[in-house]
Amino acid sequence: TMYELMEGLVKGINAGANPINISSGGTGASVIMQSLIQQATSQGIQIVAAAGNDGGTSATYPAAYPGVLAVTASSPTGQLASYADDGSFVGAMAPGTVTVPWNGQTWMVEGTSPATADVTGTLVELENSQHLTLPQAVGQVTKSMPPPIR
Repeated sequence: TMYELMEGLVKGINAGANPINISSGGTGASVIMQSLIQQATSQGIQIVAAAGNDGGTSATYPAAYPGVLAVTASSPTGQLASYADDGSFVGAMAPGTVTVPWNGQTWMVEGTSPATADVTGTLVELENSQHLTLPQAVGQVTKSMPPPIR
């Protein structure tokens, strides 16, 4: 629920998590969620959120809030995935199709949520392996993002 998402965000902020991944979203803006995002970004916490899976350009929240790195999904060929949102708020793109081994089987997961997890992990990897600051890592991820090909 939105309440649980905000509760998790508060716990992440209070624990000093950075970056924070939100592989969730919707079309409704929330004053409380926006306030939490502002609190996090004012403390230097990078929020990375899924852009949405409607295949349009409308704002998806929390991805469209200022300071959030919104992530869309690419197809296996590197083009914008047909389902992936690509509004002006989007700042990064990553593969939207991943396989997940679970309980002896392999499952395929598709959407901007796995792409968001990929970008969040990439930020942490850049911080750790290349000793970049989080803002430098964000700059590198957004700079290397190919323009969507429709």
